[in-house]
Amino acid sequence: MLAASVLAACTSSGSPTTSTTPTGSSSGPDQGAAFTSVVGTGNADGMMVPNGWYPGYRDAASERMVKEYVDQYGGNASGVNADVAEAYSVGQVMEQAIAATGGTDNAKIIAYLHSGVTLTSVQGPVRFDALGENGSASAFVFQWQHGSFVQVLPANAAGSVPILAAKPPWSS
Repeated sequence: MLAASVLAACTSSGSPTTSTTPTGSSSGPDQGAAFTSVVGTGNADGMMVPNGWYPGYRDAASERMVKEYVDQYGGNASGVNADVAEAYSVGQVMEQAIAATGGTDNAKIIAYLHSGVTLTSVQGPVRFDALGENGSASAFVFQWQHGSFVQVLPANAAGSVPILAAKPPWSS
């Protein structure tokens, strides 16, 4: 429904003049095809969103997951939203924790996850502290550019491209 709110806000007030999404909609543009199917692929251009993963993340496991997702559900890599990687990562972390602890005992899994061990996921390394916060998580900013969802910040990070500084005119 966020995409519909963005569409309504932008069409009621004319073309957005900045390259960020309207207030309160910082997570909508990372929803891939679910977002662009409502606002329009061209209208998404210039919109930015912070996140910890995107379909172009340069990691072999992530690339394999995106390919398998597109093969099964169709579309293209830019249409795969971050929720897919987040859910997949949970499964990967739990698989590793169950293997390491020898079962599904919740207390053992929690102790293992909070022990400082570094695990792997399609979102990159995972290392929880004693409070359960993943201190290894990466933070990026992404932007829709010419129909593709691309990494733009940090500017010096591998895979980042220059920011599209002006939001292209909105179309109906």
